[in-house]
Amino acid sequence: MHKSFITLFFIIGLFAFIQNSIAEMTVSEEEKAVFAYFKLTDQTPDFQKWVTNSVKYQESRQSEQPEILSKEKERLDWGFGTYDVAKDFITIRRKIRLTTMSGEDGKRVIKTRFVDERHNETPYFPIMYGDESIALIVEGLEQYKTIALKPEEVTKVKEYFYDSAPYEATMEVRIRPVSADAQNKLFVDYKDQWLMLGDIAYLKVQYYDEYKLEDVTIWDYNAPWYLEVSQKALLELFKEKK
Repeated sequence: MHKSFITLFFIIGLFAFIQNSIAEMTVSEEEKAVFAYFKLTDQTPDFQKWVTNSVKYQESRQSEQPEILSKEKERLDWGFGTYDVAKDFITIRRKIRLTTMSGEDGKRVIKTRFVDERHNETPYFPIMYGDESIALIVEGLEQYKTIALKPEEVTKVKEYFYDSAPYEATMEVRIRPVSADAQNKLFVDYKDQWLMLGDIAYLKVQYYDEYKLEDVTIWDYNAPWYLEVSQKALLELFKEKK
């Protein structure tokens, strides 16, 4: 009986250890974007170079670097191995400046501008990994610099914004990676960057409500094809539970 209890406690302890180890194996959305780039170009990242050129590694003490290198390589290798470019879309959140006004046709519109946007070119997201950078260009994103509102959306917008006054908000974009170039770099913002293109699956504009202490979705958009994908996924999930 005593041995049985010891075995049971050992199994419980081992299970807890495995759970904690798995819980530590997480990757950021930016890291997923790097995985997508390498999957689309049929390459495997140099995890050692990625880690040793990272800020976390270079700013750590020399005595801590071997452990950081080992753990980070294991985490990134796990993340790359489990990442499915066809299913795991990338979610990017960025601060924007938002204003509301009447458009040329008299209809209400929202004007948006990324806080860190420095040019009037097609907006893109720079994704850093080690000392390399990927320029993630989201096709069609520039058209959401001006968002035309439907009548039912105007009422909600008026609850939070005065016309022509700038507000800080957040734009969240869910991106489907579609293609990448591993042969030629693109010179953007005074540096060479690898190019990756993506489609908008879902986009929303959020504003922080200081009274409710929560983010409120002011406006959102679902790509028609993304709704179909989501509905199919829910249908498959429902079938599995039956």
